[in-house]
Amino acid sequence: MTTDQQSRLLRAAVRELARQRTQLGLRKVLWYAWLTRGRGTTDPFAYSGLRFLTASGGVRSTPALRAFQRAAKDVGAR
Repeated sequence: MTTDQQSRLLRAAVRELARQRTQLGLRKVLWYAWLTRGRGTTDPFAYSGLRFLTASGGVRSTPALRAFQRAAKDVGAR
């Protein structure tokens, strides 16, 4: 999966959860992992963070972080 695909799926999921929040009894949606170490592994959870640690120890945001922020803002405005 590409980072663009991940971003699109994340945004769609947040919007769908917001749409069905009453039926599902949802009050909040929390993201599982904000920061992960993953890169170069087959573990899918290594890629679940909206930010990741670089090989040099820095932190970088993923395109999915921007998608999450936009989706949260969109559904919060309703």
